[in-house]
Amino acid sequence: MSSPLLSVIIPLYRAESTLPACIEQLLAQTRSQAQLVFVDDCSPDGCWALLNEARPQLEARGYTVTLLRHEVNGGVAVARNTGIAAACGEYIYALDADDLFVPQTLELIEQRIEGTGADLIGCNWILQQGQSKRLMYQAAVTTGKEAWQALCHGSLRWNLWLWAFRRTLLQDGEQELRFIPSMNMGEDLGLMGK
Repeated sequence: MSSPLLSVIIPLYRAESTLPACIEQLLAQTRSQAQLVFVDDCSPDGCWALLNEARPQLEARGYTVTLLRHEVNGGVAVARNTGIAAACGEYIYALDADDLFVPQTLELIEQRIEGTGADLIGCNWILQQGQSKRLMYQAAVTTGKEAWQALCHGSLRWNLWLWAFRRTLLQDGEQELRFIPSMNMGEDLGLMGK
């Protein structure tokens, strides 16, 4: 079996209340050939049982499902690193169990990857405040320098869930780029800035 184009990393900790909606959104995706890498970061709730219950449905939809469980809680940065290490897709996309995403999310990301071959694929998002929703756009950039300038000026968001990136970008010669294990708030910026 060939490697999937996209690996989706989903860290979990105390996510029992939001995980069912995440799973439903994954089941509703219009394209579902991705690898799903769920990392239960020693969650004390029922995440692990929910994952094992949902696995057959996700696999029936065409996903390759990888379930990983930490014996000790290490924080979201460590969980993301575990997911990256298990990813086998050419590209990596990160979700959190409480993220909301439309049924075309994975299909649109894969179409953009296939159409451009870019190393980084930025996603637009919907900003919801109360009952108000507004579509937000990422700045269009084509070089690393442009991306860095846009990040510094605030016209490009660094949140990990807004990006799919080529897995090989995490290889810097002999050194692997990973999340800083002790950085569990704003950990996305630590990696995206690299």
